[in-house]
Amino acid sequence: MATSKQNASQPPTHAPSTIPVPVAGLLIVVLAVGVYLALHLVDIKLRLEFDPTYVSSCNVDEKINCDKVQTSAYSSVFGQPLALWGVATYAFLILLTGAGATMPLIGRSALAITLLVGAGSVVHAAYLFYVSKVLIGAICLYCMGMYGVNLGFTAAAFWGWKKLGGNLGGVVPTALRPIGVGVAVALLALSLGVALPGYTSVRDGRKAERI
Repeated sequence: MATSKQNASQPPTHAPSTIPVPVAGLLIVVLAVGVYLALHLVDIKLRLEFDPTYVSSCNVDEKINCDKVQTSAYSSVFGQPLALWGVATYAFLILLTGAGATMPLIGRSALAITLLVGAGSVVHAAYLFYVSKVLIGAICLYCMGMYGVNLGFTAAAFWGWKKLGGNLGGVVPTALRPIGVGVAVALLALSLGVALPGYTSVRDGRKAERI
């Protein structure tokens, strides 16, 4: 009987709920740091492309050298700087967190999606560290900062998920709820729609200055 009363007092994991304010605040702060670091790396990459005399503050020596990493073939994906995709991803997750903190119908889905993206980003960060350390032969301090951001927002999302009474087995089903997916796709499209044309515009401006 005591167990039944205790279970009845706990909110069902499918009940509408917003992301708890402390969790949302922590997520936004950590993700904002990620946006800053990623934008800085994009700026470094552009400067290295158009200014042969430029040396970044992260160019310490052969082993700690953001410039070496940012001029490698591994620093671009689909013709765009890898850090630019980071900007779009962090911005998307900030928007998704804001939506989840104010819209009960997608709060749980937003946290589940953030947790899945975070888990993927941590695995990707481990791969990039291997590429940087072994294949390129240099460490990028700003990249390392982004790896820390990935770990940080993943931990924050997990904290929020547990606060809402979720279990790991429910993460994927919750993330795939149609309403959550719909909002996430719209916000991701918005983030990419700003980040990619914005980068192209800035790059074209830098290029024109060098002509």
